[in-house]
Amino acid sequence: MTVMTLTTTMRPEVLPLAPTKTVEEVWQQPAVGTPWCEDGEHNLGLDEVLDVLYALGFNEDMQSVTHAQIVRMSMELWLYEAVCAFFHLGVEDAAKRVHGVVADEYPLGEGLAIVKEFS
Repeated sequence: MTVMTLTTTMRPEVLPLAPTKTVEEVWQQPAVGTPWCEDGEHNLGLDEVLDVLYALGFNEDMQSVTHAQIVRMSMELWLYEAVCAFFHLGVEDAAKRVHGVVADEYPLGEGLAIVKEFS
């Protein structure tokens, strides 16, 4: 276990937080808010997220995804060609809940869960 000490040169907002949700909890939670799909009848599942991942040209050998790839997958799910800062903040909040901190790269399972958590 790594213990970080806050010094005057460190900003508190960059310290890692304990994730508030496990990957399993993310996939089990029901959809809330605006539905991600047009009919609003079904929950976003791993198969749909993987379909988007592969449609964007990623391969089955991937072990991790970048934060930029997570944003791109989320944009594809929502059918957005461009997004504003609030979209990015939402993805960052989802990353913090699943991974504890916004990172450049995430293990594949956590990255896919971040897409689900955001959506």
